[in-house]
Amino acid sequence: MLGGSKTVEIRLKLFADLRKLYPPLVADTGRMKVEEGTTIGELLEILNIPRETARIVLRNAVHAKPEDVLHENDLIAVFPPLAGG
Repeated sequence: MLGGSKTVEIRLKLFADLRKLYPPLVADTGRMKVEEGTTIGELLEILNIPRETARIVLRNAVHAKPEDVLHENDLIAVFPPLAGG
């Protein structure tokens, strides 16, 4: 983070195999600070989650696009490809 940059705090939930990617502090609180103006796509890069691995990304329970900008207290849920039967 650059000095003097504004940040926003988001809530983050990673599901299935993605849970092992939680940064340690995020795992404890479910919260993460990012620079103001950060997009969903940039968040995935910060978390080292390839876009093809993030099959479903929801922002506040609505499907999100990589170019969507994060806002204070957004709840971001990321799901990998799921299989079952």
